[in-house]
Amino acid sequence: MKIKKFPKIHRLFVDGICDSKEGESCSATRDENEFERCVLCGMLTFVPKSMPIEWRENYEIGCGQICSECAKKKRKAFDAEDILTNAQIMQAVEQSRMERKE
Repeated sequence: MKIKKFPKIHRLFVDGICDSKEGESCSATRDENEFERCVLCGMLTFVPKSMPIEWRENYEIGCGQICSECAKKKRKAFDAEDILTNAQIMQAVEQSRMERKE
């Protein structure tokens, strides 16, 4: 695994997996003990366990890391069911509070 955009950040979190210099290919495989598994399907993700959750994509607070495939399925399900997201619910609550004050 090699991240060309952010090689220094990649080395910070995955130190020791790929010792090749920038621009060279890396033949190392992902170790199950160093990367997160999807909490829904169990697939090994490309997210290092040492990466802070604030930086992660597809991380569900209170649940765990979700792979990109499960995240796509979840988004499709939300779009199909026309369910409000947590952010939309919080916006509605805030708007309601503001209207009460007026």
